[in-house]
Amino acid sequence: VPLFAYILHIYLLHAANIVLLVLTHRPTLGTFDQTRTAFLEPEKLSGSGFPLPVIFAVWFVTLVLLYPLCGWWASLKSRNRSRWLSYL
Repeated sequence: VPLFAYILHIYLLHAANIVLLVLTHRPTLGTFDQTRTAFLEPEKLSGSGFPLPVIFAVWFVTLVLLYPLCGWWASLKSRNRSRWLSYL
């Protein structure tokens, strides 16, 4: 379940970032190639972040969404003893 939560939270937060950028009409530059943009073109990322209360709200919504999904995954793993689920 911890690995499931870890992998899922990465995708949820990335999707939330893209949605917030589009809704606030901000450029999505650096969303998909953050490492290259941060090191080679850092001036393009200045001022592209969100205020701390928005970040806290997004993290809270992510946790609220992850909790039932992790419960579902744990019950799935406890009900089904197939070998492929043991690796996940």
